[in-house]
Amino acid sequence: MLLDALFARVPSVRARLTLLTALLCLLMALLALGGVLLLSQANESLRTVYDDRVVPLRQLKTVSDMYAVNLVDTTHKVRMGSLDWAQGARLVDQAGQKVAQEWRAYTQTFLVPQERTLVSEITPLMARAEALRLRLLALMQARDLEGLEALAREQLYATIDPLSDKLNALVEVQLQVAQQEYDKGLRRYEQARWSALLGLGAACLLGIGLAGVITRRILRSLGAEPSAVREVAQGIARGALNQRLAVAQGDQSSVMAFMHSMQRSLARVVGEVRANVDELHAASGQIAQGNLDLSSRTEETAATTQRASARLDEVMQRLRQRIVHAGEARSLAEAGQAVARQAGQEMQAAIEAMRGIDGSTQRITEIIGVIDGIAFQTNILALNAAVEAARAGESGRGFAVVAAEVRALAQRSASAAREIKGLISEAATRSEQGTQQIEGTGRTLARMVDEIQRLSSLMARLDQSSGQDNEDIAELQLQVHELDRVAQQNAALVEEMAASSEQLKDQAGRLAQAVQVFQV
Repeated sequence: MLLDALFARVPSVRARLTLLTALLCLLMALLALGGVLLLSQANESLRTVYDDRVVPLRQLKTVSDMYAVNLVDTTHKVRMGSLDWAQGARLVDQAGQKVAQEWRAYTQTFLVPQERTLVSEITPLMARAEALRLRLLALMQARDLEGLEALAREQLYATIDPLSDKLNALVEVQLQVAQQEYDKGLRRYEQARWSALLGLGAACLLGIGLAGVITRRILRSLGAEPSAVREVAQGIARGALNQRLAVAQGDQSSVMAFMHSMQRSLARVVGEVRANVDELHAASGQIAQGNLDLSSRTEETAATTQRASARLDEVMQRLRQRIVHAGEARSLAEAGQAVARQAGQEMQAAIEAMRGIDGSTQRITEIIGVIDGIAFQTNILALNAAVEAARAGESGRGFAVVAAEVRALAQRSASAAREIKGLISEAATRSEQGTQQIEGTGRTLARMVDEIQRLSSLMARLDQSSGQDNEDIAELQLQVHELDRVAQQNAALVEEMAASSEQLKDQAGRLAQAVQVFQV
């Protein structure tokens, strides 16, 4: 009942088979997991036996051998002369190191309560044995034979024998605990074997039960044997929609019930299809005629669109030429503007040069004034010299001639200075007039630069506007081309629709023949 309730909630056969497989796999996984856990426990038991029992046995044997061999036997061999004093001292010292190392390693393993009790009893005995070892080492290093013999007779066996007995007791404890671990592992093996057998039996029983439940559910879902369902399906495939189906009373969810319902639905559909095939045949003929008319009109539209596209291409070409010319005019205007600016700069430089010449002319005028003053003073000095020569009489006649020449030279210098001053004044006046004319020309060039700049701005705006018009017309051209492409596609589509209409008409005829197969 529980399995029936579980599988009742699983609708599909695939899901039920998957659930069955998953449950069996889960059981196998649980069995395997249990086996792994038991193997892990067995491995842990073996590890414990080795780490806490076998290894300690070796350690205890080493400690016992160190006391029995390196202390007792070495003492007797040194007394009898079989070993020299240095060799005996080395063996006794080695025994101390080895005992300390092995005993420390042993006490770090897991100790049962009985072991801990024996360890507490052995600890003082090992302390006494260590003191004895140190005395033996000192006697051998001192090579004191009498002291060594006395120590061997009085203390050697009295100290070592009790310790050896306790160590042997520890060995027995190790063997007992190892036996207990072996018995425990044997019991675990028996438990694992029976658990595996029981789990395997439970898995087999569960698999058989699940298989029975799934089989019953599948038959209930089919509503009949699979062979009967197959025969019904083959009859429907042949077109036999009038066969009688055996459906159990109240069965509304099985495959057989749905096939019965499907058979009735198919019979009704086939009847309706037969009734509508003729109408479809007539309608397909009308659609074909309409597609032919639409095809002719679409071809006319495509031709008109092509002519408009060609005309728009011509307009676009002229606009592009206009844009190129506008760009060239803009370039010329910018070049003229640059030349006018250069001329203005050169004119400004000429004005500055004329102003410099004017300043130089004024300086020359001042220098000529100085020369005129010098000539005037020279004339006065020559006149005074002539007066003095006249006073001197005959002896001053030559000096009077020189004074007359100097006076004449001063007069000519003054006359030349006045002429040069007049010429320079005239040159300064003309330079001032030239400067004023150049400044007027510079202002004219500045106005020309402004006008050329406004012309360049106007050409730039015209170029920008032409570019925008170019983009708009290009977009319009793309739209016209797209319209042309769509018109051509529509024409092709109309032709395809016409062909499809003819095919539809043919298919309607074939459909009418095909539905004749069904027996309703």
